[in-house]
Amino acid sequence: MKKLFYIIDSLENSGGSERVLTDRVNYLVENFPYEICIATIKQDPAKPNFFKLDDRIQHVFIPLEKPDASIIKKNKNLLFHNYKYELPIIDFIKKEKFDICSSITSVSFLEKNKSLDIKRIGENRFTYKKYLTDEKIDMVRKAWRFLRFKKQIRTQKQMDVVITLTEEDATFYRRYLDNIVVIPNFIDLKNITPSLLIHKKAVAVGRLEKEKDFKSLIKMWHLVNKKNIDWKLEIYGEGSMKNELLALINSLQLENYVKPPTKDIYSVYESASVYITTSKYEGFGMTILEAMAHGLPIIGFDSVGGVKILVADESNGFVIKDRNIDLLASQFLQLIVNKNLMNKFGKQSISMANEYSIKNIMMKWHELYSKL
Repeated sequence: MKKLFYIIDSLENSGGSERVLTDRVNYLVENFPYEICIATIKQDPAKPNFFKLDDRIQHVFIPLEKPDASIIKKNKNLLFHNYKYELPIIDFIKKEKFDICSSITSVSFLEKNKSLDIKRIGENRFTYKKYLTDEKIDMVRKAWRFLRFKKQIRTQKQMDVVITLTEEDATFYRRYLDNIVVIPNFIDLKNITPSLLIHKKAVAVGRLEKEKDFKSLIKMWHLVNKKNIDWKLEIYGEGSMKNELLALINSLQLENYVKPPTKDIYSVYESASVYITTSKYEGFGMTILEAMAHGLPIIGFDSVGGVKILVADESNGFVIKDRNIDLLASQFLQLIVNKNLMNKFGKQSISMANEYSIKNIMMKWHELYSKL
């Protein structure tokens, strides 16, 4: 029986990485003979996990950084490998004798004397555009992101396998690495009830952060609202931009659409009829896949990987070029008055989501673990 070890910042939040890891390990322990442990390094031990772990999975908290660590020290750890920083993790791995260690954070399982006999997996849950975005930013921030990217490449060259979620990211990383394997996210279809597409509601789900660009969505809805339609928009998420988004909503004299994260997100999709995404970049687009599995038509900008992979223009939704907010609004208005088109897009969404069933994708993980 192989012993698998995963490390992630926290499981207390409602993000895609937390959901996907929880679903993955729960499936593995249910269907294969693995012994599994997850370590969180930044989670408040007093706070529960947002998603439930199977009772057979060990969850430990191993803090690597003191809460009062200086900004300089924190930044140094992001730019240069700090063997001392990871020592508590290394000691725990040696004690438990894990076979495969998978990192969904900056931890690399590296040590100076290289005595650790494990297989290392680095998981790139975000697109390379997180570091090398073409958005207009000042030179200091651009240089900072570049240095972090270079550190990532140096580290991942020492991994046995580096996972990307998309072929687009894999193509980019293969310029620097020869250990890339593509394994996309998955969806468990057994607990899903497709939407009937009868509710006049559009939804968006994600962290309220700059890369999700909910500002564009709110501005688009302002244009839609001028047509006096009786549809409503709901945005589910938390994040540092919440107050800024609420201020924008208020300035445009719109209703407050922002809702807190919910553990029952599937019921949100079931009661919606359109899913809209305006992200600037993301690793895969888990919420897009979830919405597709519920039979929702998808509308989104073509600048984000999840839309490129999961949405076929005029097949299961509309793909909007050049981040054109006016076109986003007009395509939405075109869709909602055409019930036949909505139903067509919804059926195709379900068909395309089947390619990412949990059974299909988890077999890829099992095959990888078996080879290592």
